[in-house]
Amino acid sequence: MTNVKGCVGFASYYRRFVKNFASISTHLTKLTQKEVHFEWSVKYEESFQKLKDLLTTSSILTLSVEGKSFIVYCNVSHLGLGVMLMLEKNIITYVSKQLIVHGRN
Repeated sequence: MTNVKGCVGFASYYRRFVKNFASISTHLTKLTQKEVHFEWSVKYEESFQKLKDLLTTSSILTLSVEGKSFIVYCNVSHLGLGVMLMLEKNIITYVSKQLIVHGRN
């Protein structure tokens, strides 16, 4: 379990480079919660492999430029949200967040 927490924590540091990070890491994050029986299965392995692949083949991000207009794409559901900040056709950053039970109202 400690290894899974470490892996998710490490990957979270680079989340701005991974589109849909929150939805990809959902299964692994749930596995680290209290009172969840730890049993590695296919869904956890698939999540881990996809995350590993995306982290090792990162997107090329651009820097923001003062005076230029930004484009913001948002996607929200009752489980989470995702945002992509762009400058013209170049991605500046990705943001994604799983909503906790209290935030799902």
